[in-house]
Amino acid sequence: MEVMSCLSKLDFMSAAPRANMLSSRLLSEKQNTRLTFARNLLSLLAMKRRPVICAALGLLLCLPAAAQLPTEDAQNELKIARFAMQQKEYDEAAEHFMQANKLLQGKCFDCLAGLAEVRLATGKNQEAAQEAQRALAVATTGRQKAIAYIHRGTAFLQMAEKDPARLADAEAAFRAAMASDPKCLDCKFNVGYMMLKQGKDVEGVLFLKALLPEAKGTPIEADILRLTEKPERARKDFAPEFSATLKTGEAISLKQLQGKVVLLDFWGAWCKPCLASLPSLKRLAEQLDPAKGTIISIDEHDSHETWTKFVERNGMTWPQIYDGTGELAESFSVDSAPHYFLLDQEGVILARYDGWSPQQEAEIRKAMEEAMKK
Repeated sequence: MEVMSCLSKLDFMSAAPRANMLSSRLLSEKQNTRLTFARNLLSLLAMKRRPVICAALGLLLCLPAAAQLPTEDAQNELKIARFAMQQKEYDEAAEHFMQANKLLQGKCFDCLAGLAEVRLATGKNQEAAQEAQRALAVATTGRQKAIAYIHRGTAFLQMAEKDPARLADAEAAFRAAMASDPKCLDCKFNVGYMMLKQGKDVEGVLFLKALLPEAKGTPIEADILRLTEKPERARKDFAPEFSATLKTGEAISLKQLQGKVVLLDFWGAWCKPCLASLPSLKRLAEQLDPAKGTIISIDEHDSHETWTKFVERNGMTWPQIYDGTGELAESFSVDSAPHYFLLDQEGVILARYDGWSPQQEAEIRKAMEEAMKK
């Protein structure tokens, strides 16, 4: 079965960091930009979407800038490595991180932390933990130590998919990150999240609720409220919370969709496989009982005019969202199109489909019918 897909325009349109669900929530000393590791745990690790931690556009970009490096060559190697990470050229990134570290006599924290992320992004979790330990050995600030411990914790958390005993190691690493940087709210959040992940619900809920005054007004506040309301969210494959405006002007959110089986369709008018899927989506939309299930199509990075005309010209009468900023695609870690997520009545992700083939219509239809019976 040949499955067709396109790389997302997000991968071609910008090399700038997209700091949201993909990123580690650490404060960049140079840019004062908060990037989100805590929600990365919720959305990337629990959802098992792309390979581990901010694989494409995250942590490397929020590492402290390589200020006052001894050589211009080392600075250039780091710049190339960071850009390669943005482009998901992991082998090239690793090569330049290693070269920069060599130029700095093996004592470059940014280089070693960068190598740890490369290993995480490629699923080499044991190596990631080792690189993070090396970074820890040369860390000189509490912030750097917290970053290294977060890398180790993330590696252990990924290992726990096959070896649940690693969950305790992950919690210990996140606790060490919290101790290294006591002002790091997200380090604290990660500890509470790990408690819930291990089924320590009473302890975890109390721990997270105690963070609410500190988290008030921040994005992490919503994550705490979600988890403390339903601690099992830490152990299930829940979709990230989202809200958007439909083409009709109506507001829509994950919470509003509860009670229905939902197929999220990430697409673009620029994507030929997306166009090939249209007849199947139309048939499926027409045959769904709207009280039990729905399709929501989310356009990625077309112009608003292109999207509007395309939807109207092609009779796409089911709910449509224009994701002009790419925020929704980013929150679901979508980097190709078409990409589909099938959610149950509680917002748990039942299945993912990357690309399109004629056989997928029957597969998706069957999966939705089965889910709607529950």
